[in-house]
Amino acid sequence: MPKLSKTFVVLPYDPNWINEFERIRNYLMEQIGDLILEIKHVGSTSVPGLCAKPIIDIVALMDSYDVFPAIAERLEKAGFKHTGDQGIKEREVFKRLIPDDFMDYHFYVCHKDSEENRRQTLFRNALLSNKDIAEEYGRLKMRLVEEVNGDRILYTDSKTDFIQRVIDNAAKEGAKSNSFCVN
Repeated sequence: MPKLSKTFVVLPYDPNWINEFERIRNYLMEQIGDLILEIKHVGSTSVPGLCAKPIIDIVALMDSYDVFPAIAERLEKAGFKHTGDQGIKEREVFKRLIPDDFMDYHFYVCHKDSEENRRQTLFRNALLSNKDIAEEYGRLKMRLVEEVNGDRILYTDSKTDFIQRVIDNAAKEGAKSNSFCVN
């Protein structure tokens, strides 16, 4: 069966991904740093040792949607286009329209209390704190690369159950560690 035209690769971990994130974050901070709370590195490239598509996933967190129009305006002036939430509630997607010297990246803006921010953070932190989960996820990704014949949507969809299970377990563990007894 021939590969699909929009194929992708999953590469072994590259420590340069952290440096690339920092370069991109610094650039974005120059544009919107006074309007946001922080810029986070999420996704597989943020987990040392984990294989990944060589695309940095970046999330800027805002305190309130009141600042979103100003964020979007500044990003537009810097060469980004707001493309909506692309089907994920409370996640605003920005595409870079002007070529730059950064490696490929996806850039999102979320409210600090959004469900998407909570999910991404729980998953990333679970991978960072549990080497066994990260290794299992890496094996799943490598197996799927072979099985999906370059179909990005099938690749992403095929990871959903694993990701949701990790998030659910991390949320349960977090609830346990945050509970206390009152006598």
